[in-house]
Parts: sequence; C-alpha cells; structure tokens
Amino acid sequence: MNEINAASGNSLNAASGNNVGLVNAGNSTFNLNRAPKAKREPFVTASLRAKLKTRADKTYLDSAIENISRVENSDIDGASKAAIIATINAELAHNLNVEDVVQRAFSSGNIEEDADIDAVDPEWAARFTDFAGSKYSSEAQDIWAKLLVEEINSPGCFSKKTLSILDDMDSSDARTFKDLCERCIGGPLPNGGYQEPLPLMVGLHEDYSLDANAISRLKDLGLVSFDIGGVGMFTMSNLGAGGWQPINVGKHTYCLSCERGGSVEIVYRGFTRFGIELSRLCDLGVAEGFEDSVVGSWLESGAEVGIVTEMSGSEFKYAPICKSF
Repeated sequence: MNEINAASGNSLNAASGNNVGLVNAGNSTFNLNRAPKAKREPFVTASLRAKLKTRADKTYLDSAIENISRVENSDIDGASKAAIIATINAELAHNLNVEDVVQRAFSSGNIEEDADIDAVDPEWAARFTDFAGSKYSSEAQDIWAKLLVEEINSPGCFSKKTLSILDDMDSSDARTFKDLCERCIGGPLPNGGYQEPLPLMVGLHEDYSLDANAISRLKDLGLVSFDIGGVGMFTMSNLGAGGWQPINVGKHTYCLSCERGGSVEIVYRGFTRFGIELSRLCDLGVAEGFEDSVVGSWLESGAEVGIVTEMSGSEFKYAPICKSF
C-alpha cells in the first residue's frame, strides 16, 4: 500500500511529547513531564539499593535470626517474647517483599537510560514502600514493580491516592479493570504523545460484556465515574469532522477523516483521574475482536481510514485501508 503524508486537522493534535486528548487536547488529565530535580534523599540509590545489597549479603536474615535468638534467651515472659518475635518476622517479611518488587523493576529492562531516579518524591517513595511490603504473590509484585518503573521514568505520573486505591483492589477488581482497559481507545502514540484512554461504547446500552456489580465496585474504588445500567454520565463525540485525526486502537495507531459535514459518532464513559493513571499499567484496546470491530465500524460509517506508519510531531504518514474487516 502507498504511504500518504498527512497532518492532524482538528483538536486531536499529535504534538510530540504532549498528552493528547481524544476529545479535548487542551485538557490533559495528568502530566507526563518529569518533575524538576530537587534536593532530597535519593529514593533508590540510597535506600532501596542499600536494601538490595543487604539482601544479597543475607544481612536481614542473619540479623533477624540473631535478634530472635536474643529474645528467646532473655528473661522476659513468654507472651512478650512471642509478640517481639512476631514483630521481627513481620518486619523481615516486609523488607524482603519490598526488595523483591524493586529487583523485579530493575531487572525488567524497562527503566529508561536517562531516568532521574532521584526525582521520585520521597513521600511517594515512603507510601510505595508501605504498600509494596505487603505484597507476597508474584502477580502482585509484578504489578507494583511495573508501577515503580513507570514512576521512575515519569515522576509524578501516579498520585499517592492511586497507590492507596491499587492497594485496596483485590484480584477480581484487577481483572475487571484490566478487561475494561482492553475495551478502550487511546493510549501511547508513535511520536511520544499520549491519548486519554476512553472505554468505548458501541451503542448507548453497551455493557462491555462485564458484570455490572464488578463495574460498580470500580466506581466505589474511585476508578470510573459510571455504573452499567445508566447511572453516570456518558459522553458522545464526533471524530474525523475536522480533518485527518490520529487515534490509537489496540496495538496500532489509525487515522480517519470524513467528507465535509460528516463525522463518526462515538459514545463512551470515562475513567477518573486515578483510573487514567492506573490504566498505564494495562494493555489498552486489546480485547479479542475489539480493534477490528472499532475500525470496521468507522469504515462502515463512510469514513476514510488509514493505519499510521510514521509519525513525527503533528505530521504522519499512513497507508489507506480500502475495505472493512
């Protein structure tokens, strides 16, 4: 297929490095810019790196065993001994869990070479450590490690409130949130920009094939602003009316345009600020058949659709899609 040069012709700009909104590019939900470097105790270099070293040297374990032995051989009463030993074991488990999470983060290979680790806010780091220390399962530690990687790469992208919400989520909540993210358009663009993820409704009564009670639980957690069944505002928007418009769907970035006076109508309900932040940990728009269904609906509505092959700033090249899936 031939490549065609194009430039975004409406509010959905694709400016490099900026957050890009599908509906209003001027209202970014969160900032991906790095926080200015400040004088503060380095998060990983001084604290967690030291813990990693002591883990390798078995310092924590040896120290815990020594302390427990001292308590057992002391003259204090049995109940006090049991309480002190339980505290020592809890502290040891917490420290080792934190180290496991940090090791997973640094061994992932996803931390950017120019990432400024010292820019991570120390209060955020303390809250993160509190929560990460209570994660025992490999699955949970992987999630928190991925969150740490994202925060190191873009300090400030996760609020302390978001950490608290993630800590409150159980495995069922996590699955529901993941499933919802897989039914979203938006996400990272090839030029480094980012589109706010939108749970897409094909029609007014779209139920996402998700349980209404599960979605209600996400609302209670503060991740979404709607319930299935009509409670909560929905939003309608028209795409492609102002020129070629790049939109991320699943693993690809598409562009669409409509003839003068035409547009593609979408209906969606939104995440809260905290839901948008957590969506960075999920794969967007990858539900089975979702990408094909969305792009196919655009073609059926008469829009011209292409798949973006190159993108720099607000300019991009695309290969036209000539038929519906």
